[in-house]
Amino acid sequence: MAAAEDALRELRELVRAARYREALELFDRTATRDAPTDPEAELVVAAAATRIGRIDRAAELAGRALEQFLARANIDGQMRAANLLGAIAFERGELDEAERTFSEALELARQLSDTLVAARAANNLASVAHLRGRPEVALGLYRSALLSYQRLGDRRGAAETWHNLGLCSRQMADLREADAAALEAVRHAELTGDPALLALTVLGRAETDLERQDLELALTEIERARRSAAESGD
Repeated sequence: MAAAEDALRELRELVRAARYREALELFDRTATRDAPTDPEAELVVAAAATRIGRIDRAAELAGRALEQFLARANIDGQMRAANLLGAIAFERGELDEAERTFSEALELARQLSDTLVAARAANNLASVAHLRGRPEVALGLYRSALLSYQRLGDRRGAAETWHNLGLCSRQMADLREADAAALEAVRHAELTGDPALLALTVLGRAETDLERQDLELALTEIERARRSAAESGD
């Protein structure tokens, strides 16, 4: 039991440090065919696999974790697995499945009064609405998520949500709001110290620059995003 807890702790530390490939490699080295795998470890590694584009592997791990959480009647685990499976479906472009699993995660989060996962699920559902051309629905969900992140003091969540608000405002041709949201997204991302998140938010600013026909500034932002993405290995 102690060894399993130590392994899970190490996996979580690697993921927190954005060392996603190392987390996956460690899991593969330590997993055995004969012993059942800890669903918590599978879920952590599934998130890491998603971040490095190993989507099929992420789906396999998250699906196995969900099966074990269901067998154990672990609602908290089901909630987190559903949210990750929604993200995986979203990456694959399977919007119906993404909407279904994000909605399930949001419902479970509300049952458990889990503000953080509720914020994440609302943010994710908003992204589905955005892609489906329902910006008003998306804006409401994004703002709800942002309020929760601000109450929690979660800068990562706030950065991601400000970034998404910028995308949504740009879709609605409100470039002033898009620019303000993009600036907030970058500010929060800089404070997290995560180069992958910074790359995402800076690229959002570059896209707004392009909409305003400011090509020189957009190129500068794109180069900054490229350097941050390379640094992160994401």
